[in-house]
Amino acid sequence: MKQVCSSCKKNKDYSEYHKDRTRKNGIQRYCKECKRFLDKEGYVPKYRGKYIIYYLPKERYVGMTLNLKKRINAHEKRDRRDITGYRVLLTIKNKKIAHIVETLFHLFGFRGFRY
Repeated sequence: MKQVCSSCKKNKDYSEYHKDRTRKNGIQRYCKECKRFLDKEGYVPKYRGKYIIYYLPKERYVGMTLNLKKRINAHEKRDRRDITGYRVLLTIKNKKIAHIVETLFHLFGFRGFRY
């Protein structure tokens, strides 16, 4: 059996996909290769390769990440934070500048990861 990958649009054999019991055909939408890339780089193409400073207003939390979707999901599921209304404050390629900006927010009283 074969299926077209939702990302690369190539027709690949079922063995090229991870299993997913929630889907009708029992496999994921993305092939293993594309899924690996999407997990690493993130699902939002405009943020790819950039450090993202984000804000959770109900938590007064400011954080920095490379993969926004993965980080927001982690906040929701693992950290039990309220993610409603989260905003991207800044996207930048330079890690040092992103870290300095995040630290400035923390110095002004916003919650977040402390080193």
